[in-house]
Amino acid sequence: MSRIFKQKEVIIKPKLFCPDSPPTKIVYNQNEPAKIILENNEVVWGSCLNCPDTPCLKYQEDELKNDAFPLFPQDNTLNVCPTEAITLDADSGSPTIDPSRCIACGICVSRCPSGAIYFKEQVVPPFSLSGKREETVAIVNTESNKYIREIEHDNQHDILNKLDSNKKLLKSLPREGAFVQETDELFRNIYSKITNISVDAQFPNLLTRNLLIQTGISCSIRRKGDVNLRMDAVLGPPGTSSGVLEVELAPIGILDSPRNMLDNIAVLHSRYNTDTKNLTPLIVSMSLPNSRTEYYRVINDINNVLNIKINTLTIGAFFIFVWNNVLLNFNKSSFYVDSEQLSIRDYVIKELGREINLSEGFYSILETEK
Repeated sequence: MSRIFKQKEVIIKPKLFCPDSPPTKIVYNQNEPAKIILENNEVVWGSCLNCPDTPCLKYQEDELKNDAFPLFPQDNTLNVCPTEAITLDADSGSPTIDPSRCIACGICVSRCPSGAIYFKEQVVPPFSLSGKREETVAIVNTESNKYIREIEHDNQHDILNKLDSNKKLLKSLPREGAFVQETDELFRNIYSKITNISVDAQFPNLLTRNLLIQTGISCSIRRKGDVNLRMDAVLGPPGTSSGVLEVELAPIGILDSPRNMLDNIAVLHSRYNTDTKNLTPLIVSMSLPNSRTEYYRVINDINNVLNIKINTLTIGAFFIFVWNNVLLNFNKSSFYVDSEQLSIRDYVIKELGREINLSEGFYSILETEK
């Protein structure tokens, strides 16, 4: 093969975080890497450790396991970033993020063990005729500090043990703060980007799956192009004992989701002998449907006749959960909306433990527009 076309090999040189005092927690703020607080009150910036298993790029296979539906024919795509905005730099071995493809979902930020990935306002091409445009996008801090050192020349087994122990220590630390503060302007840019970015047909399912995994719910999505299975995904522990998912980011398609959900539940009952009483039905959309649509009436009828409460969440709500390191538990929490309850704001506030900085009805992320 000609050397001109030969792909450059990426060599990862992993690093260890070895402070003089034990780390106690990681604190997030916008526009700066996370702060690692040590027991002696010293503060250290989170910096990229060049993890060999690249958790910001790829899931491990066992992270995609779903104990509730082990035989579900799932898509095993390991990509963490649903838009493939994050790649490895061939020279440094560190992750790098394409700002033009980053949708600020925060999934890679939440998976970085050292808090090296953070959100910052940057100028993002293409530039408009009116001037440059700034967006909030994820970037990676690769600037080292006095407590980060490259692995010494040990045998492979010792290296892996050291890296694994280091990663487990960092992942076990309590995490405080938010990656970014939600605002109308931030979501205006994000929703515009999601609508216009070039992605394949599996993007809605992949994005939703990864958001669910990062909020503590195992999720298996159907394979791309699978015409034998209509349901988009199934859910499992720890966030729910079992569940079924309908994903519809298009505003028109969302109206059929409640009826599709009934078909899904029937299939799960007949094929997997699923107990509908312990099943979490979840519909995920870009925005809540208009209050005048049939959506809420059908949801209400399903509840009244079959005693099945279908949960509804928006992509925007999931982003807020990920930005704030919130883990969901559908066995304890409900996100039920119908013709009498047209808002999920109170539900989201309960999970966050604070008010939400979004205007009422904005993009119908938390409530329907008036």
